[in-house]
Amino acid sequence: MSHVDTELELSDGLTVLVGPNNCGKSAVAVALHVVANNARGGYMLRHGADACVVEVETDEGHVIRWRREKNASVTYTLNGEDIGRLKGRVPDGLHTLLRMPKVDDHDLHFGEQKKPIFLLDASPARRASFFASSSDAAHLVEMQAKNRANLLKANAERKMHQARLDTVIPRRAVLAPVVPLEDEVRGLEQAYQAILAGDADALALEKTLAELDEAEQRLRRVQRASQILEALTSPPDPHDTALLGSLTMQLEAGKRTRDRVERQVEVLEGTPTFPDFQLVEPLEEIQRALTRDREETMRLSREMTTLQTLDAPPPLTDTAELHARINHIIDAQRTRSFQRCAYEAVAMLAPPPAVRETIAIEAMTERLEGAEEAARRTSAIRDVLADLVPPPNPQAIGDLAMLADDLAKAEISCVLADAHLHDETQAFKRSEEAIRAWAIEHDMCPTCGEPIHAERLVAHASHGGLAR
Repeated sequence: MSHVDTELELSDGLTVLVGPNNCGKSAVAVALHVVANNARGGYMLRHGADACVVEVETDEGHVIRWRREKNASVTYTLNGEDIGRLKGRVPDGLHTLLRMPKVDDHDLHFGEQKKPIFLLDASPARRASFFASSSDAAHLVEMQAKNRANLLKANAERKMHQARLDTVIPRRAVLAPVVPLEDEVRGLEQAYQAILAGDADALALEKTLAELDEAEQRLRRVQRASQILEALTSPPDPHDTALLGSLTMQLEAGKRTRDRVERQVEVLEGTPTFPDFQLVEPLEEIQRALTRDREETMRLSREMTTLQTLDAPPPLTDTAELHARINHIIDAQRTRSFQRCAYEAVAMLAPPPAVRETIAIEAMTERLEGAEEAARRTSAIRDVLADLVPPPNPQAIGDLAMLADDLAKAEISCVLADAHLHDETQAFKRSEEAIRAWAIEHDMCPTCGEPIHAERLVAHASHGGLAR
């Protein structure tokens, strides 16, 4: 593209790139788009170049570097860590640092130059979907408000600068005659600098003259020394002094040894003879006993000194009341400790659950009780019918027909009772399952907060009551 090696320092807020056509303004935006999305293709490579590099440094100090080789291989470098083999994807941590991701496949950060403004060419459904699903809608409104505030601020600053410019122009007209004076002052300053340079050269010459005088005096001293040395005869040939030096060192070492031995002899002459050696165990025992006695004496002395500074003890009185007060204080401390422990235990408890209505479960229990009562009645009817004696021998056809009709009606009633019993039994089972499901879902009683046991609740409900 049009940039060979360009570095841009963006300002805070809004940065505007201005220039003629084909100077590379759009290339800057394209470079940022390539870094944010790892765009495919080779359009970003200059003709004849082997690679192209885009590097971005954020306000937080993060450095993101994108490099594309001529062979289409792409490498990201995030804060010094190289990441390659992306296959058209972007690194996982890129937008955590760059913060320019797409939102639901919508690119909010870049707008192409040859396309209309964002979403204006999209269908109403796509625009509605974007504003319904995008989490940046509020941010867009906020950005619009900030942009309006920045525009107002910029206009105010422009007016302020224009007012200052209107004030400065007359002052500049007043100060216009100062320009020739400035040229004269500049010429005088140059002349003064030339004078200062001449003074420096004069000082350097004086220093050089002083050095020449000193060198001339040294030359005279050397010439006089040369004349004196020419009058002297040549010195004799030097002899080998190595042996003499070795002998001198040996003599000095012998002298030091003799002095040390003489000092030791003087010290030993004034020392008395050693006494005969005796056993030291009794002496050590005596020394330990003396040490213990001395420590005990020092302790008693300290105690005596301390006791002498104390006041006389008060006269003894009856301590029953004091003991009673002490016991009262101890009981109060125990009560306070118990209350504190109870308060801490209560503070650690979870808040009680919200009380819920139990009308539904009471109605279900009433229905179960009614079904159980109907089942008991049906079972009693069946037991009564089973205990009946067989019918007598038929006597008359009319009575037999009536009895047959009664039997048919009784059979129909039994069938209906069995069907009703079966339905009530199934309803009872479904009610039991519903109670179990409710007990499993609500493991704590909404009224008293105690745990609910499903089987116990079902068993208690089957006997005509509610269980907690």
